[in-house]
Amino acid sequence: MTDEPLDPARVRGALDSPTLKLLSAHTAWWVLPLFSEHLEPAQGPVSAAWFHRRVAEALQALGLPDSPTPAEHCRKWVDQDHWLVRSRDADDGRLLYELSDNALRAIQIVRDTSGESSTVSDSRLGSITDAVRRLADMASPDIAAHIARIDARIAELEERRAALRAGDIRPATDEEMRRQFDEVRRLLASLPADFRALTTMIERRHHAVAAGISSTGTPKGAAVEEFLHEHDLLAQTPEGRAYRGFSDLLVSREAESLRGDIDLILDQDAAATALGDGDRAALRTLMSTLLEEEHEVEAAYTRWTASLRRFLTRSSGGRHQRLLTLVDQVLEAGDALSARPGRPMIDDVLGVGTLDVRDMSQAALWQPSQEVKAQPLRPLSPTGMLPEDRELMMIQAGTSTRAVAATVNDLVTAGPTTGASVFAATPEACRRLVVLLGVLDLGLAHGRVEDGATERVTLVTPGGRERTVLVPLVHFDRPLPIKDGGND
Repeated sequence: MTDEPLDPARVRGALDSPTLKLLSAHTAWWVLPLFSEHLEPAQGPVSAAWFHRRVAEALQALGLPDSPTPAEHCRKWVDQDHWLVRSRDADDGRLLYELSDNALRAIQIVRDTSGESSTVSDSRLGSITDAVRRLADMASPDIAAHIARIDARIAELEERRAALRAGDIRPATDEEMRRQFDEVRRLLASLPADFRALTTMIERRHHAVAAGISSTGTPKGAAVEEFLHEHDLLAQTPEGRAYRGFSDLLVSREAESLRGDIDLILDQDAAATALGDGDRAALRTLMSTLLEEEHEVEAAYTRWTASLRRFLTRSSGGRHQRLLTLVDQVLEAGDALSARPGRPMIDDVLGVGTLDVRDMSQAALWQPSQEVKAQPLRPLSPTGMLPEDRELMMIQAGTSTRAVAATVNDLVTAGPTTGASVFAATPEACRRLVVLLGVLDLGLAHGRVEDGATERVTLVTPGGRERTVLVPLVHFDRPLPIKDGGND
């Protein structure tokens, strides 16, 4: 069975890929062994300083020139060749390196093509038979046919059980066990590169959304909608669906059965003779390795989701953000001041006397709102996105000027309306001060402001307290224009 014939464009794209460029590089003869010896076994990031020393040792042992330096080599492998991935340690900020999916695939290609053992074996045929059997189960929509196939397997298993009891089945030889283990290893060989590629795809998608927002001036609400579209699209891609199925399988009965089978293999005396120490260690850590790779994908998705949310928060509401902060502080201070009887005074509990300052801008007093509190660790959401992140992003969309204009247009279809009515028609979670400012902006630009007239509006501050404020009376008599990219 073959795929579609290769066309020249596809071949050129493959030859330009970092994987094949690594295989054809004039330095591949020493770079690939370096990666395989020091980075591949780590199965994760390693210290950049530590790896620089390993590069220096390799250059010295091979008699290669000291220029470029190890750090310059690594910088090129990250920025130009895309063979390494650079990151920072979350605790101390140290520089870290790990192999990219391109380098992992190159190492596997060399390992496959340089091996002397044939892949034609009874173990390979068993893998093909099992895969075809699963495909047949999926392809047949007939329930009766499914039941008949299950009955046939039950009969086959009962026949095998009877043969085992009668002693008609010989034990497997060490060579057969070795062939079967080689087949398992081949099936697992591409998984690290596939996981790394999935993490890289998540990073690229989030970078693309952020870059699009910055370059086109996408309004706040549209930016959130675009991100949520990307979030849903990620789950609908073939890679996303395949990964989700793999993730579900890791917590299913089949995973428990796999753990039991691994324990059974390692408990047998034959495993000590047929498998080496490294082979037994690979089996022992198989499930934990798969779970760690899954956790890394989920952590990457959560990390880039939070990064994009922070980007949206910083880039949105630029015209009103400082005003909103100051007004919130004034409202909170006014409420606290009005609740105190008489002139507010603070006792000199420290005995330092009066402050020797000419104005309050010289004094930096402790404020309870600036106290830093450690947040408890929270487990990752199964879908990658935290519920509070999604809620905050939806509030960002609902408080945009575009959303306010849409609310006005919904109301004026039934007749003229006022700013207070627009605020009341806004979803409760989005009734923020920024919406009132948006109403006033739209009223000055497209509506009618009645001189000297006001109306009362009750809003909830970020601290959770209700505030009744007076705002100018704004009338809207006709629908407002909503331009793409114009209302932020």
